[in-house]
Amino acid sequence: MKKSFLTLTRALTLTLALAGTLALTACGNEVRQREDGSLYTSYLPPETAKIGEEFAVDTQNKITVTNLELRTQDDGSRVLIVLYDWTNDGTTEATVGESILLSVTQEGVSPEPDLSLVTSRDKLVTPVAPGETLTDIEQGYLVESEEPLTLSFTGEEETIFIEGKPASAYPVRIEVEFPG
Repeated sequence: MKKSFLTLTRALTLTLALAGTLALTACGNEVRQREDGSLYTSYLPPETAKIGEEFAVDTQNKITVTNLELRTQDDGSRVLIVLYDWTNDGTTEATVGESILLSVTQEGVSPEPDLSLVTSRDKLVTPVAPGETLTDIEQGYLVESEEPLTLSFTGEEETIFIEGKPASAYPVRIEVEFPG
């Protein structure tokens, strides 16, 4: 009886470990084994995402770009407003400004950031508890043409592991048409 209980316990433990490994792999985590036999994970962010789709840029930051708006300043210059939600998946309180970097390119050029038409600049420095989501964050960029844009989000983690080898983390890109 004791032997069959041990066998059952081992089988259940192995099944749960396998299920956990598969779940982590499905979420973009790569499970690897160290030389000492212990397991570790490395998050692999998606290379691209779409507006309205939640994605993680690293193990601590999830983003959903909700909309793009074009606003016009008094002098006639146009400001592209990127609206998004951010979830702090880390273990400590953090702000958007210290956790992620959003950059925009258009025709290979980075438009100048401009927060003059952003509704609430405070959101970029609002502390957010672990597991909480801050919605309707806005960041603005002066745009001069109506060519397509690339939004790039980078998280805090600078190194990821691809096939067990360290590599520089890459941004998650969203290719979008100019809003009109």
